[in-house]
Amino acid sequence: MKVRTAGQLAEMIAADGITCRLVGDSETLVGPDVVIDSRQAGPGALFVALPGEHVDGHDYLAAAASAGASAAITSHQVDQPIVQLVCEPEPDDPIKAAQRGLTALARGLHAEATRAGLRTVAITGSAGKTSTKDLLAQVLAAHGPTISPVGSFNNELGTPLTACQIDDQTAFLVAEMGARAAGDIAYLCSIVPPSAAIVLNVGTAHLGEFGSQQGIAQAKGEIVEGLPADGWAVLNADDPLVDEMAARTQARIARFSLQSDAKPLADLLVRATDLVADDLDRYRFTLRVCDPAGRDETATVHLRVIGGHQVSNATAAATAALAVRPPLASVASALSAATSRSKWRMELHELANGAAIINDAYNANPEAMAAALGAWRRSVSDGAAGNRPREPSPCWATCSNSAPTRPGCTTTWVPWQPSWGSTRSWRSATSRPRWFRGLCAAGRGPVWLTRNRPPVH
Repeated sequence: MKVRTAGQLAEMIAADGITCRLVGDSETLVGPDVVIDSRQAGPGALFVALPGEHVDGHDYLAAAASAGASAAITSHQVDQPIVQLVCEPEPDDPIKAAQRGLTALARGLHAEATRAGLRTVAITGSAGKTSTKDLLAQVLAAHGPTISPVGSFNNELGTPLTACQIDDQTAFLVAEMGARAAGDIAYLCSIVPPSAAIVLNVGTAHLGEFGSQQGIAQAKGEIVEGLPADGWAVLNADDPLVDEMAARTQARIARFSLQSDAKPLADLLVRATDLVADDLDRYRFTLRVCDPAGRDETATVHLRVIGGHQVSNATAAATAALAVRPPLASVASALSAATSRSKWRMELHELANGAAIINDAYNANPEAMAAALGAWRRSVSDGAAGNRPREPSPCWATCSNSAPTRPGCTTTWVPWQPSWGSTRSWRSATSRPRWFRGLCAAGRGPVWLTRNRPPVH
């Protein structure tokens, strides 16, 4: 956020209906950073003191102040030499007062920026949200300063923290939105109301919470219900549960599809055709853009990210970008240059000796795991079925059916250990673990790093 006085921040929080009491000098300058970890505090930062399961942020006000923080949002006054925006607890929920203060601040900052021209694109779906968010952010960044979440900041804390990064120069905000219960996405949309919203798919992630795919679809569809009439609902025409969400919005409809003959009714239709993969399952394809006014344009995209599932993600990102501003040629160029920004999601590291590391160690749902294994299968085999796991469960049986083998190719499955850090630090040969250097030197096949249990004999 842009630097403001503590008094201005208190007024913005109070404008959202939160009782906020300022303790300290109202003219203290605060910003630009807003943090919930005292270790991330720097000069001028606003520290939000959240209670946790094991620690309480209020116990770290002194640490935040010594690191340079100018002010803190708290649930009660703390005897520390730092300006405090004390948000009074509500009787029915006394521990989340500081979080409500953060949400109120984010809502105010977003509303102010929207009046000044900010465009917000929200993304949801059972799988692919983070990858699509990363692709879309890189496309929009070519046309103006763009803010997007770090990793999977897609909940009631991640969304307001991301919104608090907005400043006077921000042209676009990309907001990833997850859900574990009905109403979650509607709530996130109330913090950062979007002008365009993407629904990627409806799968089985959080099936236990929602009870059925129809229940998941009902929750995911909340993202299009609050769109304005001049907004855009960007829907996957290849997923029937997503496609029928068009009836739930007053916004214009943009549809995307991987079917070359798809011609659904839409204000904007974007298709990916002529798909061709290289030996690492990175796809080249044609984007075709049509609308009722007679527009019919094409452009070629050559993705640097891995997997056939990324074609759908890239097409969704392209559709949203075309709806809010950039021309097709620019969108295609930016997609062709885009890389994976969020760690442990199909990270590709190509070594000098020709070996490739694919790190997909991020915790995945069944659809995401199947997509990753599909990419792996296509890159090392002709689709032969792999080995099945011990003690199979339905989830692992599904995953193992996609696991590849081929004569002369040994796939090494390595359970990920948090102590290893990120493979981004392994670019130097000497920094790689000894066991890994040995596997690569053997040259017998690819190495798969995963947090999910691999299929074994």
